[in-house]
Amino acid sequence: MGWSYTNVALRGPSQQQVAKAVGERRGVVSPTTNNFTLFADQEFDSHEENKIITIAAQLSTRLACPALVIMEFDDDVLHYRLIEAGTVVDEYNSCPDYFDFAATNVPPRGPIGGNATRLATVLGNPDSRERIESILRKNDITLSAPKRHRDLAQAIGMPLFAVGFDYRAIQNDELPDGLQTGDLVVTPLH
Repeated sequence: MGWSYTNVALRGPSQQQVAKAVGERRGVVSPTTNNFTLFADQEFDSHEENKIITIAAQLSTRLACPALVIMEFDDDVLHYRLIEAGTVVDEYNSCPDYFDFAATNVPPRGPIGGNATRLATVLGNPDSRERIESILRKNDITLSAPKRHRDLAQAIGMPLFAVGFDYRAIQNDELPDGLQTGDLVVTPLH
């Protein structure tokens, strides 16, 4: 089994603003880089999508900013949801049939969803639309989900430490490249 991680990237608010907005939630907040601050909640380890989306939507609303939820599973599936004003406005899945493939024995479809124009515009890099579209549509079974996420983060202008930024990993001192323990804020603040 491969690597899995979940985080939310918030565009606009600072590390301290995000840390304050999460309140009593147990999590970790990245430094703000290129106008992005990442948050990984202990609850994200549950992989309960509704709970994860609810937390991200609340942060989007409280902080009046867009949020990009990234869920990577087993190095094979990259799934995102883009949230504006607390509402999911775009969704993408690099391998929608991943969990059904073994049962049906039908070859999986390629990536579905994802609006490159909206993603590029909302996250502040409208000139990257074509590059984002190419990354989202690439139907290559040898392309790992972390590599696709890295390419997407690079195209959007997000910090590359978004790849692998996860509460459990950080608790286990498995920091993504480019981060040091002293860069992080652990919540709740006291």
